[in-house]
Amino acid sequence: MIQNSTVDPARIALDLWSRLTPRGTGPSMALLAATCTADVEQVNGFGVYSKGREALFAAAQQAVVKDKTVGLESTVANANLLAADVILAHIVSSAEIPDGPRAGQIQFRFTLVIVNQDEAWKIRSMSTTLVQPLPS
Repeated sequence: MIQNSTVDPARIALDLWSRLTPRGTGPSMALLAATCTADVEQVNGFGVYSKGREALFAAAQQAVVKDKTVGLESTVANANLLAADVILAHIVSSAEIPDGPRAGQIQFRFTLVIVNQDEAWKIRSMSTTLVQPLPS
């Protein structure tokens, strides 16, 4: 880890995440352009890999629980400056599923790689994990 008193990795991560996932139905192309690199990569909670903003947006539109309300509550589990221009962050966020086998509130843990490109912090890579209790 790098120590830099002018960079607050947790604040940067939460700011980007909050802008990408405002309370509602998920990201738009405009939000992806504002918060993610053009070559962003993602593995979503169902194991679907996407590369590029357009592919990520298309995957979000086709998600099994696409009608969920995202951004109910998001917190930074941890965030570290790995290099002068690279942050590794973990965000815990909840969503509401209106119906179906997963109806109710669910929680996801997102692993983000954030890079500073052209003096702006953007998400370069993200991976989503559904958080579930251990079976009884």
